Amino acid sequence: MSDRMGQDEIVLEIASDILIKLPLTVENMGGASNNEHVSTEIITLRSFMSGPIWAALAKATEDFYSITNSPLLPVLRQEIDHCNNLLYLIIQSLQELQQGIKGKIIFTKRLEDLYNSILKGRVADLWEQSSFKTNKPLGSWIDDLIIQVNFFAMWADRIITFMQARFNDLLVLQRQSKIPLHLGEYPDFHASYQGHPSYFWLPGFFFPHGFLIAVCQNYARLNKVTVDSLSFTHKVLPLTQDEELSFNRKENILNKAFKEDSQYETGTSNFYHKV
Repeated sequence: MSDRMGQDEIVLEIASDILIKLPLTVENMGGASNNEHVSTEIITLRSFMSGPIWAALAKATEDFYSITNSPLLPVLRQEIDHCNNLLYLIIQSLQELQQGIKGKIIFTKRLEDLYNSILKGRVADLWEQSSFKTNKPLGSWIDDLIIQVNFFAMWADRIITFMQARFNDLLVLQRQSKIPLHLGEYPDFHASYQGHPSYFWLPGFFFPHGFLIAVCQNYARLNKVTVDSLSFTHKVLPLTQDEELSFNRKENILNKAFKEDSQYETGTSNFYHKV
């Protein structure tokens, strides 16, 4: 009995630690352990894209290829949805596990399997079914999930910030001109590559193949070539001195993807794959 009680304490501590670390959703970075209703409205990429600012920019750039019709946007939304579904599953199952250990609900076979997986430091089969197979221990898998969530959250936030700034630019241009605005005179205004990360962390995608297809579509539209004529080349780059000295994967991956001084090459993307 004492061994079981000791194991219960270990599992409860790990479950509580995971719930504290994980957000409720990708674009709601509040702790999952807080179940209180949040009154402030959260602007998500999905809600922003259905709002008036996005509609105005889409109309202003309808004759041009802009970020509003970038193939990367459906990929980002799909990845956020996958992350949100996985987060919901993890949070719900851990909260049920806590209640089961405390005797508040019936301890089912599903909870028993989750209990044993956490005790052994493994990723539960229940979670893998909504994610992908992994040989990583539970702690490393959760760390990667947090990087993944932050990557997509920062990507969505960058797009929203970029589009809000472009909307303000549009208002200024319209006030200064008495004729209908012709955005063809402002090539950077509707550039489809702006607002996206400068590097993409491929292991963080649930469906990397779909992302790579979207990159080809993006390049093909910008350069007016067929998608079938495109292919990828791969080059292994040496580690920089900063990367050799620092092993903070979360900091390195996010800083590399969202560094402010990044220079975009029209129609190109960089892929950052770090094992």
